[in-house]
Amino acid sequence: MSSEFPIYLPLRPAALPLAQRLAAWIELAGRPVALQLCATLPLTKTSAGVALGDFDNIDAWRQAGGVRLDPLDWPAMAAYLRQHWPLSTPPRTRFGVTPATAPLPGEIWSDGEGLALELAPPEWALLQRAQPLGWQLATAESCTAGGIAARIAALPGSSALLRQGYVVYSNAAKEEMLGVQGATLARHGAVSEAVVEEMLEAALGQAELAVAVSGIAG
Repeated sequence: MSSEFPIYLPLRPAALPLAQRLAAWIELAGRPVALQLCATLPLTKTSAGVALGDFDNIDAWRQAGGVRLDPLDWPAMAAYLRQHWPLSTPPRTRFGVTPATAPLPGEIWSDGEGLALELAPPEWALLQRAQPLGWQLATAESCTAGGIAARIAALPGSSALLRQGYVVYSNAAKEEMLGVQGATLARHGAVSEAVVEEMLEAALGQAELAVAVSGIAG
C-alpha cells in the first residue's frame, strides 16, 4: 500500500477548498493523501509533498526540492496536476449543463449553456464565466455570514465579479436590508425556500447574478 502524499496548509482556512480539490485529483490518480496544517514545513533531505501558500521556512522547503503552489492560482495548480498526476478522464466541474444522470462527485450542475473545468473551485469558475459577459454578483447571506462573498473576494480579479454583499443574520436585518416580508418570516420561518426567494429577489435588483442562502449553522 502506498504511503500518503502530504499536502501542507498554513494555519488559516482560505487554502482548504483548493487543498480538497488537489487531494481529490491525486487520490483519483491512485495515491492516498494527508492534509496537514502547520506553520513550519517539515524538512528532509528531499522534501516530499506540496505546500499550499506561504510558510515560515518556504525558501528552505524549495531548496530541498519541495513544491509550493499558490492556493489562489487554480490554472497553475491544474497544470501541476496534469503534469505530475495525469488522469485518463479528469474530473469535471460543470456550470450550466443539465445532467442526464445524477452528478458525479466533484461535479456541479445548473441549467443553460455549459462551462467544463477540471475540478475548478466554483467561485473561480464563476469568475471565468461572468467576466467576459460583464456580469456582476450580489450575495445575500444568513447562516454563512459573508463566507461566500469572502471566498469570491479572495480571488485575483474578483472586483470584476463581486458587486456587493448583504449579511442578514437576524430576521430584522432580512426585513430592513432586503425587504423580506414579516408575514413570510412568520409563516415559513427564516430557514425556508420562501424567505430565500425574497432575499434572492432583492439581491437580483442590484446585479445580474445573485446568490441567497439561509440555513442552520452548527
